[in-house]
Amino acid sequence: MIKLFVYPNAKKPFEHDKMDYLFNTTVFSDKGIKDYCKLVEPEEANLFYMGQITCGTFQNFSETDFKYLKNNQNKHVVEIEGDWYNKQVPEWLLNCLCVGNGNRVFYNPRLFFTRPCLSRLLVHLAKNSVNYEVTFPDTVSFGFIGQFDPHQTRFKIYNIIKQNNLKHEIYFNEKWSAQVDLKKDNQVIQNFAGVQQRNILSLCPRGVGEDSSRFYETCFFGRVPVIIGNCKVMDEDRLSEKFFYRINPDLPEKDLYRELLEIYNTPLDVLITKGKKAKEYFNKSVKGYFNDPTKYYLDYLSEKNS
Repeated sequence: MIKLFVYPNAKKPFEHDKMDYLFNTTVFSDKGIKDYCKLVEPEEANLFYMGQITCGTFQNFSETDFKYLKNNQNKHVVEIEGDWYNKQVPEWLLNCLCVGNGNRVFYNPRLFFTRPCLSRLLVHLAKNSVNYEVTFPDTVSFGFIGQFDPHQTRFKIYNIIKQNNLKHEIYFNEKWSAQVDLKKDNQVIQNFAGVQQRNILSLCPRGVGEDSSRFYETCFFGRVPVIIGNCKVMDEDRLSEKFFYRINPDLPEKDLYRELLEIYNTPLDVLITKGKKAKEYFNKSVKGYFNDPTKYYLDYLSEKNS
């Protein structure tokens, strides 16, 4: 059992724990604390839990709010939740043990555990036994279905692909569909699944924020994620073989085209191998995390400290 001190200003329960479909999907959820932690006073603690800080609430916190933080950052765990838009996580927080979906490539080499960005579909696929046989198309093409983003990244990528006659299937929705009711809006889910099935390359461009639940959903379908953004994904530093691509969304259009073309020209057999690796990653890492988020994180910490 971990001896844990929870700061009084650590908001509990999480908003996630108040929703049935998101119950126990974050590290140190109420269930996670109950199963793996003994709540103690600060002088006995192995870890200090600071709570969940978002892009909308970080300005309400300062280092002085956490009495035992100084010279103890490597024992302080903070949940970095939310899109964070163009905001940087404050430096004093990045010196702690960060957990969350808001990790960025430029935060390296911080000790930041990236957990998946949450959607109803992803949680359903990860927490349930969903029968799905992965098969592969016989041609290379890009697939995407989603809404427009405020950066215009998705529309820019669409125009580059279309104007250069790269095979694609790209559609834009009028609304955000990550949290639709899986039964009531089943056609939305089927449309998404169909695009995944027909295209081996799954575009995962940034949206309002940098991170994307689409990356993890793509892996369930055994497709090759093409991240266009600066988000880090769970366990990427522990992968023996990388199965996804990442493109800087702020590159000039000619450079974006060059990178997309290089991916597009990858031999189909190489992409199929990557797709199989993506499915293995989903079955091992993604399902492993959602099976028991707090244990998954504590095992990660133990590995890092060994």
